[in-house]
Amino acid sequence: MVELDEHLTSGKFSREEATQARSEPTPTFSGGFLPISEVESMETEAPETTSKEKEKTHSEPKVVTFSDVFSDDMEIDPETAEEKFVPDELFARTLLFNISTPLDHARSRRVKNQDLGAMVLSNQAQSNIFMTEVYRRWIEAESVRENLEKETRSLKRRIQRAPDAEKKIAQLTQDLQSQQEKVKALTTQNQSSQAAAASATEDRDRISAELKNFAESLKKKDEEHKVVLVKMEESFENARLAYTNMMAGEADFKAQIEEMKGNEEEIKAENAALQAKVEDLQATNTWLLSEGAKLLAKNIHKGPEMTAAVATVNNAISAVGVNSGLQNGYIHALKKKTPYAEVPMLNRNVGEELSAAITCFDTLTFPVVEDLPKLVHEPLSKIKDALSFTSGGSSKE
Repeated sequence: MVELDEHLTSGKFSREEATQARSEPTPTFSGGFLPISEVESMETEAPETTSKEKEKTHSEPKVVTFSDVFSDDMEIDPETAEEKFVPDELFARTLLFNISTPLDHARSRRVKNQDLGAMVLSNQAQSNIFMTEVYRRWIEAESVRENLEKETRSLKRRIQRAPDAEKKIAQLTQDLQSQQEKVKALTTQNQSSQAAAASATEDRDRISAELKNFAESLKKKDEEHKVVLVKMEESFENARLAYTNMMAGEADFKAQIEEMKGNEEEIKAENAALQAKVEDLQATNTWLLSEGAKLLAKNIHKGPEMTAAVATVNNAISAVGVNSGLQNGYIHALKKKTPYAEVPMLNRNVGEELSAAITCFDTLTFPVVEDLPKLVHEPLSKIKDALSFTSGGSSKE
């Protein structure tokens, strides 16, 4: 069945199987492979012949009687003789495998439309034969099953006729089982007695060995205890001397405590001063983050250095623009035959002046920024005065 399932699912076959299928003749009731000779004859026959045979088959159907299919000596149950056979899944898969194999499918694809009808009729005939054979075998199996049931009933009747023999056999069997149980119990008791004696001997030897080992260990522990006692006496003497020294140093310790109490007031004063400095530093940090940075940016943005540099760049750019305008005017004047030297407000050095102004702007320094590191250790009031913005005669803004 495993090979059948594998064949149906994979649809593959070897060359040896195909060659064997071609060489072996088709059984009468097997419904197996279609021989090559029949396929080749179907392919070579004319369409007219095939159609005539088809008409002949329909016009003259062959009548199959019961005696043609079944043998005369076959036993048939009259009650189930007219029942129709209902195949199960395994029988249907076996029937499908025997009627149409992968080799038949491959041959059918090469057959023309007119020849395909003849092949279908031939396969249908083989299917009918196969179904008849299967039905016959099923009838035979049913007959065998009924014979077995008859023999079973006969044996049961024979057993019922001899109840005394059966009771004697049961009694003897029960006695034999009881004797076997007694033998097993005696054997188990004997084994347990021997095991108990052996266990007692082993326990005696083990206890003797343990007592001997315990005596030796007690002797060793006594010697160790003597050594430990000597060490404990030495340690006690050392502890007594240490206690005497500690009591002698108690006066010095009390004097140190009084001195530490006197220093406590000084430490408190230093802590108060440090707390004030910390608060001042926190206020300075807060002001620098909130107001100082703004004043610094304002001084840089509106300081005289930035104003002068921007003015220089602006003037240079204006000069470049004027010069460019003059140049364009000169080109325009040339078209009108006007000499370049006669163009008014011409400055040929505006490019150099612009480069110098840009260099001055890039290298510009701000005194307020350079003096800021000097105010690290100064109080907050001086830092505010140094960063306050001044313009002309006004003090603060």
